[in-house]
Amino acid sequence: MCFIRRGVILLCVSIFCMADIGYSAFERQRIQALPWNTNDLSLVSALANNPGRLQNMDRAVVASGYTRIFNQKALQSGYLYSALPLSFGTVGLGVDFFGNQEYAESQYMAGIARQWNENGAFGLLIRAFSLDISNYGNANSLAIDAGTSWRITESLQWELGYGNLTQSTIGRSKEPLPQQIFSAVEYSPKDYLSTRLSVVHDLRYPVRYRAGVGYAPFTWIEFAALLSTEPVRAQIGTTITWKMIHVQYTATIHSVLPVTHRFGLLFGF
Repeated sequence: MCFIRRGVILLCVSIFCMADIGYSAFERQRIQALPWNTNDLSLVSALANNPGRLQNMDRAVVASGYTRIFNQKALQSGYLYSALPLSFGTVGLGVDFFGNQEYAESQYMAGIARQWNENGAFGLLIRAFSLDISNYGNANSLAIDAGTSWRITESLQWELGYGNLTQSTIGRSKEPLPQQIFSAVEYSPKDYLSTRLSVVHDLRYPVRYRAGVGYAPFTWIEFAALLSTEPVRAQIGTTITWKMIHVQYTATIHSVLPVTHRFGLLFGF
């Protein structure tokens, strides 16, 4: 029975990896952050894709999120991120996980971003990877990400990030960790409206394109949507704000697989 259970879990993990739902892990896309208008909500994008975006944070922020992909206990995913602006730059810390007792992947992150000038910022992020497979052992590795963010005009921003500059590998077999190039243009013609176009390229896989929009009709509620390729899928989400608390819900609609629901909570101090 134990052998059958492990086989089922590994099959679920394999399907999830191939499905590429968009949650953090070694061989899947990193977390896809929706194009929110509020600065606090850009923390996830900063630690997932571009550490240079940390400099956008104008106050201390803590964010968390959790989901069971396809409502399967074996496919749990979650994160806990934080950012703190200091005199020498903005510091970011984070941890995310995927898996279960039989198969678990984790990442631990520490980064910093500094302002180059009044319009540009640069950031570095160290990632510690951990992989643990029951009765097989574990493996660990380190990688470095870099990114920059430029305010071209008051309403136009450009970003560029590179994941795994060190070309790190993991395990005895030296499996290469993903090397990801990320570029995005964000246009916010109004305080309550933003649009975002991005390109993501893991050097071993096809280029992914993403287009999204964020709309905040009132200060206490915001809506966002994102379309992406490889594979084709859509994300829709909403954030409700009360004082310093943001409560988030996101649904990922895959072209083949069932809807995945994710819940998040964010505090801005």
